[in-house]
Amino acid sequence: MAKEQLPSIDRFLQAITDAVVVTDAGGRVLHLNPAAHALTGWSVDEAIGQRAATVVTTLSAPQHSANCAAPLEAVLASGHASEHSDILLTERGGRQRRINETIYPITDAHDRVAGAAIIFRDITDVYRLREERRIAAMAFEIGAPLLVATAADLRVLRVNAACLELSQRSEQELVGASLDVLYGDAEKAPFLKFFRSPGPPDTITGRTTRRNQAGILLQLSETARKIRDESGTVSHFVVGLYDLTEAVAAAEALRESQLNYNHLIESMQEGVAIIHGDHIIECNGHFAHMLGRPRDEIIGKTAADVSGPWQPDGRASAAKSVEITTAVRRDRHAWVDWQVARPDGSVSQFEASITPSTLKGAAILLITTRDITARKRAEAEYQDLMAELAAREKMLRLANRAYGIACWELNPATLQMSWSEGAEDILGFNPAPLPAATTACGR
Repeated sequence: MAKEQLPSIDRFLQAITDAVVVTDAGGRVLHLNPAAHALTGWSVDEAIGQRAATVVTTLSAPQHSANCAAPLEAVLASGHASEHSDILLTERGGRQRRINETIYPITDAHDRVAGAAIIFRDITDVYRLREERRIAAMAFEIGAPLLVATAADLRVLRVNAACLELSQRSEQELVGASLDVLYGDAEKAPFLKFFRSPGPPDTITGRTTRRNQAGILLQLSETARKIRDESGTVSHFVVGLYDLTEAVAAAEALRESQLNYNHLIESMQEGVAIIHGDHIIECNGHFAHMLGRPRDEIIGKTAADVSGPWQPDGRASAAKSVEITTAVRRDRHAWVDWQVARPDGSVSQFEASITPSTLKGAAILLITTRDITARKRAEAEYQDLMAELAAREKMLRLANRAYGIACWELNPATLQMSWSEGAEDILGFNPAPLPAATTACGR
């Protein structure tokens, strides 16, 4: 079929607004109207004789794979029309458009397929509007502050109510605003670079500060995402704004509180340690000094790890630690004596007050300790001295008894004087206590 055989439809093809490309039975272009020329970038003279797939280069939008040639060949082979919606047309210059396409068979007088008419319509603007509405609807459904901007002109298309509330600005003030202005300062330069770059990455997150309409400085975390169409082209940006103002203020207050807390426990003259679970998570310098270890060798260890395997009462440190922890949680407090074998071989003993408490919502044991090493040493020396005195006294009494000596003894606690032990054997009678007057004289 030649072009001269189509005078009856030529004027019709020129007049209609839809793009039309007519092919012969072999799929080569016989004619295209002005609308097809505008969409494909091919003139009539250049297109005639070319394969239709060369002039009308299409891809199935969702898969980016199916070429126009296959549907056209199917129509030419079967004689049945086919429709294809929302596909991508690549014009001669490389620009892509969205089209709806229908391919109709053309038959001759004998009802044989003599060619095909490819009719397509540009729906790019319709698709863009649909996408904008979809993205805008998404923004309004999400409770977090969001704004949607178009990639073509970098202007805000839509904002949701949460964004308006956060900024304390009206919709008229924000819609249409340029991203160049909203992200124009040095702090937000990485975002502006992101908006202007068509390639990856598709997401960027950063901390920013902005003042709302009332002049209050907001601490924000902003996340911007590129929305791409099926061709991979960036069509929109969606920016989420997350208000960190209260969290930052709380963190600063907590940090200051922590500094004050650390200063407090460091200033205490007693050793202080905090146990979470079974492990020491904090201690002050005095506690570290008692243990004879640097602080970083204590944090993260158990009480048994830093104490040595055994306690003076013969119990294993690990087992005794478990017993004490159980008792503290049951009775809400405990006083214990504890011994530590230091790395230098010396031994430290301290008295500990253990109280259950909470820290940042977690159950802990707060331990305050007092070094009693010197006291324990003095007590041991006193016991040794008393034992030595008792032994000497016993020897003296034995000597007196052997030589037949009876004597009076003064009880320093009661200031009462009495005969020494064994006096009855030496004197031959039961001696009575000294008269009260004698006792008074002794006072």
